[in-house]
Amino acid sequence: MTEEALVVFDGVVKRFGAFVAVERMDLDIRKGEFLAIMGSSGCGKTTTLRMLAGLEAPTEGEIRLAGKRIN
Repeated sequence: MTEEALVVFDGVVKRFGAFVAVERMDLDIRKGEFLAIMGSSGCGKTTTLRMLAGLEAPTEGEIRLAGKRIN
């Protein structure tokens, strides 16, 4: 049986009014993996990290940390 990833973004969307900051993010980060988030200015990097930290709530979707939903 396969363990669930430590961090899971499942269909996460973040909107600020009409502006879509993060559009349908699906991401699994497993134990021992190293991840770098890179992209141009305004592409949603900081918003993604703020959602993971619990500082922003996703408009849609689910974020799980060690199997527990955190949003």
